Amino acid sequence: PYDCWTVGGGSICQGEVQNSYGPELFDGFDCDGAAIYVSGRERQHITRWHDADGNATKTILDTEIVDVFSLDPAIGDPSVTLRGRFTKHYEYLVPGVRDSRVMRQTGASLIAKSSDGGVLAHETGWIEFAPGLEEEVWTDYRGPKDLLEDFDGFLSRMCGALTAA
Repeated sequence: PYDCWTVGGGSICQGEVQNSYGPELFDGFDCDGAAIYVSGRERQHITRWHDADGNATKTILDTEIVDVFSLDPAIGDPSVTLRGRFTKHYEYLVPGVRDSRVMRQTGASLIAKSSDGGVLAHETGWIEFAPGLEEEVWTDYRGPKDLLEDFDGFLSRMCGALTAA
């Protein structure tokens, strides 16, 4: 749901979406065959600028997420909490052409902590993706990127925290 209004020679639209989910079975990976469950919430606020022809020229997407993972279907401890608060900045090199947009993400993309308080991974700072290839091909990043640099190590630490006695 967006609200739009005319500004100068174009328009601006804004909207917000909130969602919560779980507990539910997580299908992204498991811990040596043990099922993982997740419960969480997400909030996104979007602002998009358009030219006079209605083509998108710029988008700012502010996102806040909290996910809690556990081997317990009721999401009990031990658990791992992933928090993120970040902004995606989209610049359209060709107005309205999605494949031309460059996405830059800033902020705390992810901070993962075990229920005992230990930090398992964090991705913070700045990351830029190739035009049209957000989340696929990065061209520049600054700051710690534990998942991008060592996803298998993160999974090992996460599963270790979830199976801790």
